[in-house]
Amino acid sequence: MHVKFSSVRTPLIALLALVSLCLSGLGPSNASLENRIRNLVANAGLKKAKVAISIRDCRNARELVSINATRPMLPASNMKVVSTGAALLTLGPDFFFETTLRRAGNDLVLVGDGDPTLGDPELIRNLRSREPNDALNAMDHETLLASWVNAARGVKMTEIDRLIVDDQVFDAQRVHDTWPRDQLNRQYCAEVAGLNFHGNTVEFLPAPGSPRPNWSTHAPRAPWLLNDAVNK
Repeated sequence: MHVKFSSVRTPLIALLALVSLCLSGLGPSNASLENRIRNLVANAGLKKAKVAISIRDCRNARELVSINATRPMLPASNMKVVSTGAALLTLGPDFFFETTLRRAGNDLVLVGDGDPTLGDPELIRNLRSREPNDALNAMDHETLLASWVNAARGVKMTEIDRLIVDDQVFDAQRVHDTWPRDQLNRQYCAEVAGLNFHGNTVEFLPAPGSPRPNWSTHAPRAPWLLNDAVNK
């Protein structure tokens, strides 16, 4: 049995939209390009934000636009443009992550491929599961996990001896040495591995209760892991 689960492709256009709009339909005049970008920045409602822009021709590294280009700036979320560009160059635009479920005797082996989007709480809301009659239903974490169970049942595997998780596609360093130690309890600092699910976090939706809040609503469901923790 070899079942593949592929991540959703998401374009890089969102982060490059500003520059793309500026470059489309423009002539070779650098001054015209710079003026148009300055106008876009001025009308973007950035208020007191500091902006530094450097646009270069990828063919020869010639700078086309320079707006505060030498001002030192702290790297932030826009660094994902660099890492995404490196991934596109190295892996190619047609690359897919593949998380596989394999049978080894009477064991099930779940093999991770480093997919950061598997069960992602944001992306899964936009996914659909296909029923045998080709009907499309909304996807959630339980539906995703059920598809794995159904795949095993489909090959007459109703009992297993062990469920083995193989995340060796990456090394075992879950937290980078440079991550801020005082932020490791934040969602964006969750540990990473060769097999990730739901961003490696659990979302709680506590409800008022007496004498203590009710923590039973959480996603993804993991009562075997959380019963002791939430009842203390």
